[in-house]
Amino acid sequence: MEHWHNKYYDIAAESDVGERSENQDAYGINISEHDAAIVVCDGMGGFEGGKAAGQLAVSEMLRLCRHIEDGEQNYGNALTYAMDVADVKISNLQSSQGRKMHAGATCVTVLLKKRGMYCLSVGDSRLYIYRKGRMAQLTRDHTVALKAENDYRNGNMTYDEYVNAAKDKSTLCSYLGLGGIEIYDVNNEIYKLQKEDILIISSDGLYKSLDINAMKKIIEKYSDAETIAHKLINSAADYARGHNQDNTTVAVCRIK
Repeated sequence: MEHWHNKYYDIAAESDVGERSENQDAYGINISEHDAAIVVCDGMGGFEGGKAAGQLAVSEMLRLCRHIEDGEQNYGNALTYAMDVADVKISNLQSSQGRKMHAGATCVTVLLKKRGMYCLSVGDSRLYIYRKGRMAQLTRDHTVALKAENDYRNGNMTYDEYVNAAKDKSTLCSYLGLGGIEIYDVNNEIYKLQKEDILIISSDGLYKSLDINAMKKIIEKYSDAETIAHKLINSAADYARGHNQDNTTVAVCRIK
């Protein structure tokens, strides 16, 4: 468990290996007097590649977020540039024997500017917001099903092809490491936050164990970011124990 805070945010993050041999999730937080950046990534690509991809994704996104200056005309474009840089670097990862790893990582990057937020997501890690008794998922899962929906709307797929492809809600069609990302989400207009909003940024290990209502109950029972993060991690572990529990990473931010 790690904890950060300033005038605007109370942030905590925790990661659990679950019942896997290695934790391929990664997270990182930068915080200054008025701003913060939160990155959560889930690495993919085998024993060596997944961990390397997750760690590289976090370090690159945080590194480039440090260079996003206040007053940037378009924070969304700056986040997209950071995503593209990380994508290329991960796509070029090599093993210790010099072989291409074919590794990847999902990523959610949240850039906080006082009581405003920008978010970039690629893959199926998620961002949720809890506000005044309601909880909502703010990101989409970039899966084969989502791509099929887009292709059908654009006339690039027949209805029968769409129905068949739309069944696949687990296979990712977009993530860092592809060497060219076509499907991702980023907001170019600031998302306004309110006091006592709670942001949950997580890898898929959380929501594959706890549904949104179970998360909401935990948030409503506890008030500080550290306790919420710890209870979410523990509850996910308890639910999934004995079922090859996945790596789980949670970052919680309470807006002051």
